[in-house]
Amino acid sequence: MAGASVAGAVVASDVAGAVGAAAAAVGAAVGVLVLTVAQLQREPGKPNPYALYDLGQAVANLTVQATALGLSVHQLAGFDPEQARGAFAIPEDHTPLHS
Repeated sequence: MAGASVAGAVVASDVAGAVGAAAAAVGAAVGVLVLTVAQLQREPGKPNPYALYDLGQAVANLTVQATALGLSVHQLAGFDPEQARGAFAIPEDHTPLHS
């Protein structure tokens, strides 16, 4: 999972930079939703003990990078995980946690 977190953080940084540049170009606010998911089990019956830690580190780094780019970040957890699963085709072995 650590590799996925690192790769996700790199992609998120690229997206944050592009969004910041677009907002600055038009002088407008732009919103982006980032939904985080974790694979809590490596395989059935075998928990992934580092999944939540890796996810937390990815979100922390996304927050730091966004702030460095002059973007505002707000995490929230008030959403319906099953609606998110359907809307974003999240696999059954991954758990939507927060956005």
